[in-house]
Amino acid sequence: MDTLKVYNEYYFGRIYRKIKKSIGFQHQSVIYGDELTLEFIQSIFNNRYEGGNVIDFSIDEKSLDGGLNSSIQRIRLKWEKQPRECTNFQVLPDTVILKSVIESFERIKFSIQHSQSREADFYQYHLSSLLSNKNTNNTNSSNKMKYPFVPIVYYSNKTYCGSFSMILQDISPPPKPSSTTANTTISSYILGSLAMGNQCWGVPSGIDISGYDISWIVENCFIETSKLHIDYWRDKEILFQQQQENLNNNDLSWLKNLDYYNGLGRDKYINYFEIKLKETWEKITLPLIEKLNNENKLKHVDLYKQVVVNEYFQTFIKWESFQKRIDINKSDTPFTMVHGDFHAGNIMIPITIKENEKNSVIRENSQIYFLDYSEVGIGCPFSDISQFIISNCSIEFRRLNEKRLFTIYYEKLIKSSKVDSKIFTFDYCFNLYKRGGIEKWIWFNILLSEMVPEFAFIFYFNQLSTFIYDHYNLNLLK
Repeated sequence: MDTLKVYNEYYFGRIYRKIKKSIGFQHQSVIYGDELTLEFIQSIFNNRYEGGNVIDFSIDEKSLDGGLNSSIQRIRLKWEKQPRECTNFQVLPDTVILKSVIESFERIKFSIQHSQSREADFYQYHLSSLLSNKNTNNTNSSNKMKYPFVPIVYYSNKTYCGSFSMILQDISPPPKPSSTTANTTISSYILGSLAMGNQCWGVPSGIDISGYDISWIVENCFIETSKLHIDYWRDKEILFQQQQENLNNNDLSWLKNLDYYNGLGRDKYINYFEIKLKETWEKITLPLIEKLNNENKLKHVDLYKQVVVNEYFQTFIKWESFQKRIDINKSDTPFTMVHGDFHAGNIMIPITIKENEKNSVIRENSQIYFLDYSEVGIGCPFSDISQFIISNCSIEFRRLNEKRLFTIYYEKLIKSSKVDSKIFTFDYCFNLYKRGGIEKWIWFNILLSEMVPEFAFIFYFNQLSTFIYDHYNLNLLK
């Protein structure tokens, strides 16, 4: 079935979009950069900004980094009116971002297999929340997703066959030409992973990250994501939406893992985790580990293999064990809405750049933004926290700071009054943090073993193996 969807989208998608455009329904279609028209742009922005009128637009020739599966292009808007103050939002944007699936057979196939279009659902849901609140002044709407860490959404759409496109706020637009003095400061943003040292990839030449406080970055990312975790903490209503009919803009049935938390999807789960993932481990990951271990490039290999073989695949990942861990009827099962791919590469950090000065500094009173919601779903919140730590913090930094940083996050949950500290004690939650990091990163490393170069796999393997070495005990994965 997935293959048929790919063929349909890849070979006929543009034809379908041309037909919709010809009959005036382009705004209901997924759209790519070379298909944009002034009429389409005006239909989005002129309605959004009262008194604003876009009279022209252009697309930068050089695309931005969209990761493995997405194309990201910057759109420049020319407005009829200057200055830029308007009634509904703060300013008329000079630039916005178009994000869409890469229009190739393999990328569309990947999008279908991994439900990448879920991000379009998320942005549409967030957009409907903001607009319904603006239009009705209804502060009691059941759609409560109004988070400042989500970029402004102007347009979001997807197809059943794997394509998606969104037009979003340009968080870090190119600086305007300056004719001011040498003491000019520029407000901008930097990718969180770059500010934290860029993992195994290295800091690009010419970028000085010495002015960035890593503790501040991690702490404030945890504080921001706690808002999402608190709002949907053990919210059973969102789990039951999957079985409802005639859902409206409050529909959350697209959330990842919603089927699993409803006890559904057994065959899909077994086929992927118990069969396909194990085959990848045996055929690709384990031989790579043995090779690199013989070259003395890996740490704590025996313990790592013991955990994966004797516990992860033997019992932990089995459908029955998984269902026991996520049993929503048990009062001590933590579940909420989670970002799902929570690492610093999906974070934008506000910075101030001073002309003629080498290093920039964090703007601590400005908003952090979270990007890439293709994995957003229901899950254990503590797994997101440990994913972030393992992904981006050096082993030394983690060992010195992880408990302190987790405590800051944990206290936000408890102070909210939605999380019962008698049930969710600190020790209990910190153990789930340890378990969640091991569980999630075993899976990640198996995937990465066939996707990244060896030096990158070595980095991620050692990040996890030392985490296991520091935290593992015989009861952790029971």
